[in-house]
Amino acid sequence: MKWKAFIFWTFVFIGLLSFFYSFNIYLYKRQEELQFFIPQWPYIKSILWIPGGCCTALGQFFVQYYQNSLFASLLNSTLLCGIGIFFYLILQQIVQRTYNYLLALIPVLGLLKMHLRLNYVLDGTLGLFLMMALLFGFTLIQGKRRWLIYSVLSTLVVYSLAGQLVILYTALLFIVGCIHRFKGWQYTLLPMALGSILTYIGARFSLYIPLIEGLQPAEYHEMQLQPDSYIYYVWIRFVFVAAILLLSGYLLKHISWSKWWRKSLITVVIAIVLFDISGMCLPDPYDVQNRM
Repeated sequence: MKWKAFIFWTFVFIGLLSFFYSFNIYLYKRQEELQFFIPQWPYIKSILWIPGGCCTALGQFFVQYYQNSLFASLLNSTLLCGIGIFFYLILQQIVQRTYNYLLALIPVLGLLKMHLRLNYVLDGTLGLFLMMALLFGFTLIQGKRRWLIYSVLSTLVVYSLAGQLVILYTALLFIVGCIHRFKGWQYTLLPMALGSILTYIGARFSLYIPLIEGLQPAEYHEMQLQPDSYIYYVWIRFVFVAAILLLSGYLLKHISWSKWWRKSLITVVIAIVLFDISGMCLPDPYDVQNRM
């Protein structure tokens, strides 16, 4: 990243850290109490053999240290800032524009609110961090054969480590393949088919609840008290927003960027949209009570 990007994301990280640390009195200790983790190999092994078990075990392991509020704040800030950076770099691969900073903040703000919910677990964000890192890696690959090999291998990695996130990852892979590697988009069809098959097999043999559970409204998941279903709720909406932003970045690419008034107008419009969205991502009264 250039120094301007480094400074911008440094300020974002500091802002996230300050925000998360303001919830240190109650939230993180309560999240630690609600998650059960046994640091013994038989228990860990029983989690790891299930697709997505790695993110689950890693998330539970990290949460055990949430008694240290600074650690929890640093971890959450690092993950969200990392997701934002990867998304920014992907947008930059489509077209290098200043407004990509603002576009990349939108999914980060959405996750910000989710991290304040007691029924949302860290596993979901670990999976999204992995997905965005691999998606950015795809944009760096040159050559159609390498695209195919990378997309298939990364699909298997996402399935092994994050489970049903794989079908959403391959959907974004297809979109990026179409708008960034237009002449090689067909090479993303194989990982899409592979991701669909793996997701179906896992749901068919009851390795986990179906991903479509995430289509239910938030109230449904709060009553179900199922961490997986709430993770799916967040995953689906994150990928939906990311897809819209990627397509928006592609469409904006075709707008001439030579005149200053056009640059200013587009940047201001995106800033207004970001400001409006940020209002919806503010903590609810229930979340604010967790600071008491």
